[in-house]
Amino acid sequence: MRGSASRGSCWPPNRRAWRTAGDQRVELLNRNDAINLDSQLAGEQVSQLQKLREIQLEDLTSKAAFQGYVIQQQAASVAATPMVLSPAGQ
Repeated sequence: MRGSASRGSCWPPNRRAWRTAGDQRVELLNRNDAINLDSQLAGEQVSQLQKLREIQLEDLTSKAAFQGYVIQQQAASVAATPMVLSPAGQ
């Protein structure tokens, strides 16, 4: 039977090894946390890039529609101008 006297001052048997094992566990947890955080950040970055592409596509579509409108207005203005300036009989 082991009593507290048999353990004495050497429990745990190797304190340095025990601390190192604990430190390694903490280090592994920190590495795992860092890997998980890195994965989460990468996923968030992909999501934000997709949103940015959607916004850019909407922006280009809007600009193209506006340019089409401006060209149509200019064409209508040019088409109306000769009618005003030309004689009525021609």
